[in-house]
Order: sequence, then C-alpha cells, then structure tokens
Amino acid sequence: MRAITSLARVVGLQSANLRFQSSSLFVDPGMVKQKIGSMSREQLAELLLLSWHPVVELEQLTDASTKEALNYWQQMLSFFERRKRLAAGPFQTPGSMDSPELTRMRVLEEKAFTKRLEELRLEMKEKAGDEKRVEYWSFVRTGEFAQTVLRAQMVSFLVSYGMAMLDRKKEKMYLIPRDPPFASRQGSPLSYPITITQEVVASRAK
Repeated sequence: MRAITSLARVVGLQSANLRFQSSSLFVDPGMVKQKIGSMSREQLAELLLLSWHPVVELEQLTDASTKEALNYWQQMLSFFERRKRLAAGPFQTPGSMDSPELTRMRVLEEKAFTKRLEELRLEMKEKAGDEKRVEYWSFVRTGEFAQTVLRAQMVSFLVSYGMAMLDRKKEKMYLIPRDPPFASRQGSPLSYPITITQEVVASRAK
C-alpha cells in the first residue's frame, strides 16, 4: 500500500512539473535540436528574418548624401593627375627575381626546413661527444641575438619532434640528441618557457 501511495505521489509531482513547464513555455533542448535539424534552409532563413532585430538600420539614401557623393567623385582628379603630385617618376617595367635575390629578401629559405633540422641535430650530436649531451646555452647561444633566437627556435622543434631531449637539472639544462628512427609520440609533450635576453647573448659575445 505504501509503495502504491509513493508511486501515485511521484506521478502527481511529474504532472505538476509538466503543467509548470507548459505554462512557462519550457522546451527541452533535445527537442529544439531535433526540430532545427529537420528544417530546410528556407525555413531557417525565414526564422532568422523574423527574429532579427538590429539595433541600427539604414534602408534609404537621402538626396543630400547622394549629391555629396556625386560632387566628391566629380571633383576628384584622375589617377595620373594625382600621381604627378607625388613625383613618383616614371613607371618601372615589371621584372623577375632569381632565387638568390628572394633569399636575400627572406622570401625564400636557403635550405629546406627539415634539412636544417637534421644539420642542427648532427651538430648537436658532434658537440655532445662521448657524454652524449651538451649544455643548452653553450649550444644555442651565439654572439648575435637574432641568431641565438633562431637556434633556440630550431632546438624547440627538435625536442618537439623527438629528435632531441631536454634534460633539466636544477638551474642547468642539457640537450641530448637522438638517432633515427624518430616517432612523433616520442617527442616532449611539455612546454618549457626559456627566456632569451640581450644579457645572455652579450655574455657569449665576451
């Protein structure tokens, strides 16, 4: 008897909840998603136009603004007349550039990226020697700031690709080159922020 009474109470509460949802225009999210998925593009566009209420709207041009625009274009000088005022000189005939010129302008890389990575790995392996590791700053740092940043960036790719390992021990960092084959899953999943300052590069230059 108590079980039947409890069940009836649950049904009564569910009924009251449904009446409350109906009165407050409550719609289940799953039903809304299913309804939108079954609608065509035309129906969705129509609903967008019905529900779209922009804050600012301009639907026509005035006579004053049209006259102002017409006067602006009528008074504007031609391109060639405006170019004379700049004293730009004669037009130059379009030409072509060869690979060395594009490399000098840093449009093209002198070497392929993967080849540069492999060369840097071999350099790291050579400097590591029998210890099979090399101190990070002694390998990355050069006398020029831009070159130091470039080497640090390339080393970060070596570590990410698993072509080298970064071993941190207290305040020092060591690079450990790795021989092929490399696997992407063997790369470091961690990010090590390393600050490169002008003072760091200056200490190497001395």
